[in-house]
Amino acid sequence: MPSQEKRESSKGKTLPREGVLTLQAGLAVRQWSITSLLLLLNLLWFMPNAHAIEPRPVTPHTSDPSLIDLKEARQALTVVSTQWRFHPGNDPQWAKPDYDDSGWKLLKVSEDWDAQGYHEEQDQAWFRFTILIPAQTPGLVIQMPKITKNYRLYANGQEFGGMGDLPPAPAHSTEGATRIFTIPVTPSQQSQRMTVALRLWQSPKFKWAQRDGFGEVQIGEPGVMLPEFERFKAFDILNKRAMDYTMTVFETPILAAALFLFILTRKKLYLWFAADMVMSIADVAVLILASHFGWRSDMTLILQILCDIGSQVAIGMFIIGLLELRKPRWIVLSICLACLAELSTLLVAWRMPMPWADGIYLFLISSCEAIQIWQVFKAWRKGLAQAGIYLIPIALNFLTVNAGNLGFLFLDAGVPSGRYLILHNVVLFEAPLPATLGDLTSILITLGYFTVLVYLFSRISREEQRLSAALRAAHEIQSSLVPARQAKHGGLQTDIAYLAAEEVGGDFCQILPRANGSVVIVVGDVAGKGLKAAMVGSIAVGALRSMTDDQGTPSTLLRRLNEIMVRNDERVFITCLCLEIAPDGTMTIANAGHLSPYLNGAEMECDSGLPLGLISGFPYGERTSMLPAQARLTLISDGVVEARSKTGELFGFDRTQGISRQEAGQIASVAQKFGQEDDITVVTLDWTASLTTAV
Repeated sequence: MPSQEKRESSKGKTLPREGVLTLQAGLAVRQWSITSLLLLLNLLWFMPNAHAIEPRPVTPHTSDPSLIDLKEARQALTVVSTQWRFHPGNDPQWAKPDYDDSGWKLLKVSEDWDAQGYHEEQDQAWFRFTILIPAQTPGLVIQMPKITKNYRLYANGQEFGGMGDLPPAPAHSTEGATRIFTIPVTPSQQSQRMTVALRLWQSPKFKWAQRDGFGEVQIGEPGVMLPEFERFKAFDILNKRAMDYTMTVFETPILAAALFLFILTRKKLYLWFAADMVMSIADVAVLILASHFGWRSDMTLILQILCDIGSQVAIGMFIIGLLELRKPRWIVLSICLACLAELSTLLVAWRMPMPWADGIYLFLISSCEAIQIWQVFKAWRKGLAQAGIYLIPIALNFLTVNAGNLGFLFLDAGVPSGRYLILHNVVLFEAPLPATLGDLTSILITLGYFTVLVYLFSRISREEQRLSAALRAAHEIQSSLVPARQAKHGGLQTDIAYLAAEEVGGDFCQILPRANGSVVIVVGDVAGKGLKAAMVGSIAVGALRSMTDDQGTPSTLLRRLNEIMVRNDERVFITCLCLEIAPDGTMTIANAGHLSPYLNGAEMECDSGLPLGLISGFPYGERTSMLPAQARLTLISDGVVEARSKTGELFGFDRTQGISRQEAGQIASVAQKFGQEDDITVVTLDWTASLTTAV
């Protein structure tokens, strides 16, 4: 958020007041679990030794409080962040040791400067203190704490360290970090006096995020200071992040499980959930790297805004998948509001007053989350069980995060009681690991998300079992629609190829021998694809089989079948071609809107009536002809001619006629490779008159 701390992240975690967008104590540092385990082991190793040498502050000279006698301290490490001389502005002469700073104000730099009565508004300031170095001191190093300002260090006027750039060079605010610098000390047999000057600069754009005051400044000999600095860094990182690492170990398997479930189910909501966690990992990684390497604050801000926007989009898309929304306009609106809230953090760079920036962020992000809770609640009231499970963590997130956001708004508006609303910073216990109410909330929210994932997987598993059973039943139906591929009936050899566009299709084919030696062949195509078309096709096949022995002509069969389909509640039409071949080669054809057959590679002429199921009492005509002694009849469904290539070109009638003399399987394969879009059925009928005579 654009106030002193970014208040909200995608899953109820707020960002602390370190840099422009920094993380609160409860935000989990998402790293790989093995790394977290190693870091926790390091924690157990370093904690007993982290402060093996306890530095203590010296007692300043009463005549000059900014004079620090290292010999008097009698410590290998000495805390020197006592009272320093302070003056706003910038003058290079202030680095010189002989400059008279007795008129400067005294400031205890480790405490809040405003509380000490100093409210300087200038972008630059200088601090000075003097150290008395004992004789035979081999060298000195100074440990600077995390300062959220750019700075330079001087020893007797000589620059020896710093962080970030300072004017008049192009200067940009940087993220602070604990640093150690070598003080240029020449070993001497006599004690030495050295003036240390610190020049600070804060960016006017990011003054709200740059706190006045910083932690302990220590000075010591290198042989002691450097090992202690390493232990301090390890202890500082691990002790403050111990609960975060524990949360990482807890959450990493959930991230892995989400990716695994996506691979198993191909449900995008698992992928969106994983994407949200990855964005959170990237968000924290940006902060840690920026703090360690001293990145520019504006670049860090932009990177974290991008991570947070990605997280908000992922959460919104996860909710759309979770609630199975067909019209997700409200969730899309909530995503837009969340993205605007994240972008509103840039307002502080344009020097918008903090309370106003806080209020804009709070309004946008709370509106976003309120919309999401409302949609989840509505889905739960409609009986969607997973919505009820998800409602618990999302509501808990809304209450804790927005209470904290409101508390920061009050604080920035000058209402001290606002700190009581910042519940996530409430410390629950210090040992064995420090934990806050925000940590506990994060654990509960993560458990809620995990419960949702488990429930969804169990529900999907049950649904897949149900669909598997339905699919087996559909395949049984399909087997009734299309008979065995090859069969022989007197002089007629049949071959059938069938390729469904989905698991099951609506094309059907029947070869029905009659008692008088003739064979009735029926090819049909139900409008549509899938299980519904297959069910309608099964009705048509059942009716045809019941009418075969009535000795009706093809036109009679079509008229009767039309009446049955007209009365069918599905109101789906069927194209159908019915032909009868007598033992002597006489062929009778009736057509209800189906494609004409091919005889020896040439398209046959036949009357074409309306498809079945449209109009009751429609009269279907028929044509009778004599087959030649050797003939191949090819019957197809429109899945062949309507096959479409990747460029959109249709297979068409010319190509179909060109391959109509091939085997049924070859024709179907050619059409499929060209680009199948509908069910493909091909029936070839090879007629040989001599075989019939022999029989």
